Amino acid sequence: MAKTAIITGSSRGIGAASAILFAKKGFNVVLQGRNKEKLQGIKEECEKAGAAGVLVVELELSNHADLPRVVDETIETFGGLDVLVNNAGIGFFTNLEEVTGEMMDMVLGVNLKAPILISKAAMPHLKKSRGAIVNVSSLASHIRSNNYLAYAISKAALDQFSLILSGNYAPDGVRVNTVRPAAVATDMLVTSGVPKEMLPALVQMSAAKQPCNGILSVEEVAQAIWKCCDPALPSMTGQNITIHGGRIEDKPWVNPMAPQ
Repeated sequence: MAKTAIITGSSRGIGAASAILFAKKGFNVVLQGRNKEKLQGIKEECEKAGAAGVLVVELELSNHADLPRVVDETIETFGGLDVLVNNAGIGFFTNLEEVTGEMMDMVLGVNLKAPILISKAAMPHLKKSRGAIVNVSSLASHIRSNNYLAYAISKAALDQFSLILSGNYAPDGVRVNTVRPAAVATDMLVTSGVPKEMLPALVQMSAAKQPCNGILSVEEVAQAIWKCCDPALPSMTGQNITIHGGRIEDKPWVNPMAPQ
């Protein structure tokens, strides 16, 4: 019987790459997102990659009352759950001077509350399967992260959530690990509100800070996610898998567009 994985934020980026990788492993893959057209495209890619089955769940992660639905539909369709990848995340390009209460609520709602509540709904099923949770955090969770105040705070809290769960559910055989990538080749800079004229310089700066192969690929991050729930590593839990490409710490913020 095929195993089943839920991957949030799987219409693009790390989530899409992870969904396709799990499909290649023969999993039933549950895609969650908001963009119906993009989800359908990833569904087709997963089917071509060899997924045992694919379920698409259109769901807004900020609607917390509706979050258990992704688990309910998974169980109804596939009969069980083996892996939960809490990947979806949002951020705003702000520091203290620009951040608002509404921004904080939005970021914490998607990046922290949603993983907590989906994990809560999923845990009874993961205990039955002795399954795994992988929370996708960020290098920003534990180094000074310029211009992503709310995002970095939310990811630091997600790290602690993972650590708590890993201890609480180890006796049930449920593994909980975190993957913390540095800068990745996704569209997050665009969606977080970075001015378009600043994008090329920021990408160049990030690549220079990661001397081992530069900007990370989404496929590489997906491989780390897979390792966190690989059946060949049944005792690996409570770990923070950091992929930083040699990047250790951000220097104080310098606007790349400012006159030198």
